[in-house]
Amino acid sequence: LSKEIMDKGKEKIVDRWLFHAFKSGDLRLPQKATHEANVKDAHAPTAKNKKNKKGARDSALPTNPADLEALHFLETAGFAQRKKGEWRILNEFVGFLSVARSGIAFVQASARHEAIVPHADRGPALHRDKVKVRITGFNRGRFTAKVVEIVEPFSGEYLASILGAARGVGGKGDLYLAELIDLPDRPQVLVKAERAPQKLAYLRRTATQKQYLREIKDRGYARSQAFLFEISPRKITQDRKGDLERLRLRYMLPGPFEKALVPLKKHLDKAVKAELKNAARVHVKDRYIFTIDGEDAKDFDDAIACRETERGYELDVHIADVGFFVKLDTPLFAEALKRGNSYYLAGSVIPMLPEILSNEFCSLKPKTHRLAFSVRMHFDHAGKMVDYELFKSVIYINKRFTYNEAHKALQKKGSPIEAAMRLAQILIDRRDSEGRVDLNIAEQKAVYDKKGAFVGLASETRLESHRLVEEAMLSANQAVANYAIRHKVHILHRNHESMPVDKLDRLNRYLEKYVAKLKLRSVEQKEIGRILSDQRLDSVRSVFQYLLLRSFMQAQYAPEAKGHWGLAFHEYAHFTSPIRRFADLVTHLELAAHLTKSKALFSFAELDSFGREASRLERIAFEAERADKKLLAVRALAHRVNQTFDVWLSGFTSERLFVTLVEFPAEGEIEAAAVDKRGEIQVLDDFSVFAGKLQKTLSLGDRFKAKLVKADPLAMSLSFVFSLP
Repeated sequence: LSKEIMDKGKEKIVDRWLFHAFKSGDLRLPQKATHEANVKDAHAPTAKNKKNKKGARDSALPTNPADLEALHFLETAGFAQRKKGEWRILNEFVGFLSVARSGIAFVQASARHEAIVPHADRGPALHRDKVKVRITGFNRGRFTAKVVEIVEPFSGEYLASILGAARGVGGKGDLYLAELIDLPDRPQVLVKAERAPQKLAYLRRTATQKQYLREIKDRGYARSQAFLFEISPRKITQDRKGDLERLRLRYMLPGPFEKALVPLKKHLDKAVKAELKNAARVHVKDRYIFTIDGEDAKDFDDAIACRETERGYELDVHIADVGFFVKLDTPLFAEALKRGNSYYLAGSVIPMLPEILSNEFCSLKPKTHRLAFSVRMHFDHAGKMVDYELFKSVIYINKRFTYNEAHKALQKKGSPIEAAMRLAQILIDRRDSEGRVDLNIAEQKAVYDKKGAFVGLASETRLESHRLVEEAMLSANQAVANYAIRHKVHILHRNHESMPVDKLDRLNRYLEKYVAKLKLRSVEQKEIGRILSDQRLDSVRSVFQYLLLRSFMQAQYAPEAKGHWGLAFHEYAHFTSPIRRFADLVTHLELAAHLTKSKALFSFAELDSFGREASRLERIAFEAERADKKLLAVRALAHRVNQTFDVWLSGFTSERLFVTLVEFPAEGEIEAAAVDKRGEIQVLDDFSVFAGKLQKTLSLGDRFKAKLVKADPLAMSLSFVFSLP
């Protein structure tokens, strides 16, 4: 942002306008200067800037270039707008609070920018609360804000550690201090209890707030405001069932569907039987249609058919026609929006749709006729998509493969899926040459014994069959996005912005230090591909890919098509998983309306709102699944405390080292006191530290031996120390 402001002078103008808007409620500037004197210092209040009847301040429009550029910046950023002959600075927004481990919080203020909320301006708001904030200023390229209202608390219950009696609360002494251990900053709250509670408890937030004396390290006590919580009767169990319950509460994951939301089988049977006879649907015949999914998959939402032609290849991607079952303006549509997506935890799934749909009527099971929404694509022999068509269909699924079964089938000549693999390989080569960034990082998968008991985590090998499905789905998603743009159909696009240019410096400093004569010249995908394909990177490849991944922007859903940088696609959408992604369902419904020449179902504003919510819930699903893997790792290694492991350095701060185990896909920490006797880690640069107890420098990627000293399920952490000779 500071680069957009260009210099400190304009930054001060923006900061001053926002500050006065914060104090007065809003700041209005007429588009025509009313007095020459106001032009000289338009960004400072004057005697003429008296409050109008609505409580706003009026001021003359600046005419000098610096002031106009500052106004243009605010307009572009979403904090100012022109309306009825005047400028209005907007300073109140509603968004979700995201709190870092340090206690500093962020909230998405406008469509383009987030604002920092200092700890002192958070009030009692907690991580992921929906809050109203007021923009307070602009400094060092960042907007700042203050929470003025908690619109909607995120969760009703939190896991807490009871610390003891609270200070400075007065009364009978029935208030206790607790720490919410499942929030990033582990905030302290007050608990009302007649007697001292257990050390661990689930707490429920009330609407009441009270003041207490909060202890500040090395600074004594300070009066603070906190929510009053009550103890929940929910029991705490240290087992898999208890872990899943904890994750559900921590991330507010959906519970079972209400009975009224679950369609009756007899009604579904009747509707499907009638629709199978619909002459408007294309009955796909004379093609070998197959599915490829994981061994434990239950919701098969995509099927593939491929055949070679004289001109190249014809690829069909058939997707379960979820839109036939989930209509707009129905309770089930509203529930899908609320859930956003399915949540996949080890050994279980929290579906976006009731199981009678996700696992039955919308699941493309073998040897069945199913309703589908199909994309037929035509490729030339070089893998260029030369044509495509979208249509509603009836399909018959010939066979269901697991990934391993499909991989074995592809090793045999004459396999009915070999044409699909030939096309997939052509597409892989073509897309890689066009600049697709493919880091090929292994996925983690939970492993269970024959009795269903969890035994550990393993890295999943990426097989040819995985690539086959990936390329087919990418092609369908790309075709759908292109179709929507060509026909001016507003859908939710899947956008991935380019890696920021300022990330190049850090990546190049790493390359300069550890890989001779390798340098990224730009953030273009082909340039990154050039570096990734260079054999000189092999010795530090895992670390460089880790740094590269952390440099990427997050993909988002939006009604505008901005392209997908990572895939090197000019347009891209999600269409292939409507069973488990709300964004795909929205796209299905809008395209179905277009195919029948009906009017658009959603306004641009509705799609924008859907996109924001789908993106937010996608991040929650990702965090929940990541936390689940941490818990599984802690449980799996609990019996190996005091054993020594080979690890490599994956990150660090001045307070701790982060390590990744070599033999097991899990991460752990080494506290500063275990690194250096002074209790503080000496950071040498962005990539290395000095380990006092080893008397050596450690760089990212360096391997060494470490002893596991604690596997803590409450902190979801593995604690290590150096294994010294």
